[in-house]
Amino acid sequence: MYDVALFDKYSKNWKEGLRWRLKTMPGGATVKCPEFYVMNAFFMQAIEGDNTTERPMWAERGGLDFDGKNAWDQWVKLKGTSKEDAQRLFVAFYREMDHAKALYSDTREL
Repeated sequence: MYDVALFDKYSKNWKEGLRWRLKTMPGGATVKCPEFYVMNAFFMQAIEGDNTTERPMWAERGGLDFDGKNAWDQWVKLKGTSKEDAQRLFVAFYREMDHAKALYSDTREL
């Protein structure tokens, strides 16, 4: 079990600081690897609690919002999870995820 205190350290720069693998969708849209959306869900649950937003459908520039839908779908799965538990899950996932599968290069500070 990981210490919740690590959440502050790991959550500061995980979105932009890590080099997430990307996948191109039909029409040219890009999405991140599934691990990104799982981490994002843990982060959002830890910061905001349960997802009360509507599921996104369309991107700002037209076309389907793959990125928004993936993020929303993962976050809604955590409904009822406490903020503290979400912080623990975030820290555990950050430390244990398969970096070779999710990241172009592993720049995590463990």
